[in-house]
Amino acid sequence: MRFIITILILSLLSGCSFGAPKQKMMFPDNGIWGVSIHEPGMIKNEIGVQWCRYDIFWPYIEAEEGKFDFTEEDKALACFKSQGIRPLFILNCGIIPSWYKLDRNNLDDLYAHIEKWTKVVAEHYKGEKDIVWEMGNEPEAFHIDNVWNQPENYIRYAKLCAKILKDTQPKWKIGACSVAWMDKPFLEACMKGGILDEGTIDIVTFHGYHRPTLNVEDRLGEDIEYIRGLIDQYAPDGKFITLIDSERGLSTMKEGDTRPWYNCTNHVINSTFQAQGLARHYLEEIYNQIEIAVWYVYMPGERDFQLYNGLSEADGLVPAGYVYKNLSTLLKENSIKLVNDKFEFSIDGENSDKLISRSYYSKKKYNKMNDRLFITCWNPVVSAEGKILEETREVGENKDVLRVFRDVNENDIVDVSFSITVDNIKRVKSVRLFDITVTDFEKGYKKADYEIKDGMLIIKNVTCNAMPSMVIIDF
Repeated sequence: MRFIITILILSLLSGCSFGAPKQKMMFPDNGIWGVSIHEPGMIKNEIGVQWCRYDIFWPYIEAEEGKFDFTEEDKALACFKSQGIRPLFILNCGIIPSWYKLDRNNLDDLYAHIEKWTKVVAEHYKGEKDIVWEMGNEPEAFHIDNVWNQPENYIRYAKLCAKILKDTQPKWKIGACSVAWMDKPFLEACMKGGILDEGTIDIVTFHGYHRPTLNVEDRLGEDIEYIRGLIDQYAPDGKFITLIDSERGLSTMKEGDTRPWYNCTNHVINSTFQAQGLARHYLEEIYNQIEIAVWYVYMPGERDFQLYNGLSEADGLVPAGYVYKNLSTLLKENSIKLVNDKFEFSIDGENSDKLISRSYYSKKKYNKMNDRLFITCWNPVVSAEGKILEETREVGENKDVLRVFRDVNENDIVDVSFSITVDNIKRVKSVRLFDITVTDFEKGYKKADYEIKDGMLIIKNVTCNAMPSMVIIDF
């Protein structure tokens, strides 16, 4: 049986929305490509990094009361600036300095110390106009003895520090919320509690791990629209607030290992799954016009999340690192500039109704090459290296989660062949397939089998599986 899926039907089946209204841009000169690091000098911009998320951590800066040391943080900023990377600094009070003794009955004292520290930080960096600040990291998880996981406490902290930063350097952009696991109750409480009221917050940040029962791209578009709806409801009149994803990662583990339920889908059994997840996550976030998305982490530092094999670039990239590098080269513009508002397309082929398809349009005035249409498709099945997910079940007294894989058999739908038809095209410069997993970018291109007939471009013999395929049309 053959399926012809128009772009409107795709909207229903896989969340594709041709011609979706463009968002406003806060960072028109930057694309989405961010990473996080834990060490200040460990970054060389060979993979297209545009943003780096880094902690400005209260206990590190003020290890002794009244003594402030920015040595390591200044190294980090110099490293970023030398390579054209913009800093996304976390103003982090998730842990208090050893010299300070928290009194839960006197939080005013805590805020007074944080106010003093923030003023020192703001004065230190006031000449750096391109900094984006984030008010803390996952306040539900890193909360100082149940302080920041209480929305009213976090709101007070975020508004206090945001005002200090804005008063010191009005050009700074300030982000808040930084919620883990797509924590909707915490987000709603922050919005209802007035975190946006004073106009000092420019960005709402979330972490794209979203829900533990879902894979990387599942319902991400719905979550993004949900937060944008909250922003529209609670933002001050006339205030533009953008949405960014300030942390997402996938770690590798051994098959058969278990994980707690809340993060079981954030750990994958091999590097191919990790690379698939990175690709699908970024392609979905670009499609949904997210302006910054940070991948956790650049170098080793926590449970094999990294893009590199070892502690230096000389150790080489893992497969996810190559996918990051290739996609950041192809889709480097701001995500809102990449909205395809010109060409409709359809896909045709057995089982093509199971695919997710996305498109992006890059204009010559932004990329300095040609007008380009990118069409990418993938099968959202959880499968790699001849393995497919069979079941997810709880095991042991702690009810940890075990994801059980088996060998792919002939009844499993993993690889899908299809054709793509693009309307209203009379001529093209080239039509090529690109393998986003290649280790040598220039070797990723392959001429596509296509014809132009009756004003339509028909691209034949395209295949994909859980790893996205990509077609590039140059005009």
